[in-house]
Amino acid sequence: MLAAWVCHLRGAGVAVVDVRAEELSALAGGPLSEAVRRVLDALDPEVGADGEVKATVIEQCHALEGAGAR
Repeated sequence: MLAAWVCHLRGAGVAVVDVRAEELSALAGGPLSEAVRRVLDALDPEVGADGEVKATVIEQCHALEGAGAR
């Protein structure tokens, strides 16, 4: 779910409709590893500090991006 949200914020799918859309979309820009860290920190600093969660979200983002390229 987190990876899909990050990918969505990065432009995958339809336009982001969220109260914090502008803020979160800006955080999701740039290199994926940095974007994931920033978005997770914004959602919950404890989640953003969890290296295993960050690594998993990055891995899943790559998988989702690859699936979209087919």
